[in-house]
Amino acid sequence: MALSKKTRIAVAGYLFLLPNFIGFLVFTSIPVVVSLVLSFCKWDLFTPPKFVGVHNFTLLFHDADFWRYSLNTLFLMLANPFIMLSFLAVFAALGLHETGISEVKAVWLFVGIFGGSASWWIIFRLAAGWLRGHLERGGLHVINLAAGTLICGFGLWEFVDFLRHR
Repeated sequence: MALSKKTRIAVAGYLFLLPNFIGFLVFTSIPVVVSLVLSFCKWDLFTPPKFVGVHNFTLLFHDADFWRYSLNTLFLMLANPFIMLSFLAVFAALGLHETGISEVKAVWLFVGIFGGSASWWIIFRLAAGWLRGHLERGGLHVINLAAGTLICGFGLWEFVDFLRHR
């Protein structure tokens, strides 16, 4: 029985996507399900897992460190888009959006923004621990205020430039 051209194209498409589906299943779906199942067990890798129900979650939610680490993670997750927007604001304030740049330069600009964001994040994480140990609370407040003022200043500069050239 011969397959129609439309069916052969569909089969070829599914065969093309099959490695991605297998990779997603093996490296994402199965580990997530196994992790979920094991989260309800007591297991030390040397003895067989023992089902303990929600006991692990009860311990987790009553641990003060869990909430502190969760809030730190939430802060970093929410801060990353603002860091990228601040780099975009710097480039916009410098007038790079008006130059009519080519696609290649646009890609390099995009890479530069994300590279700058990644660099800033690495520097931020390394410096934050050092500063926390060496500066008083008031000193960190002054640094945060100065950084926020600088970012707002770039945004205001671009906004005024936008209104003038409207």
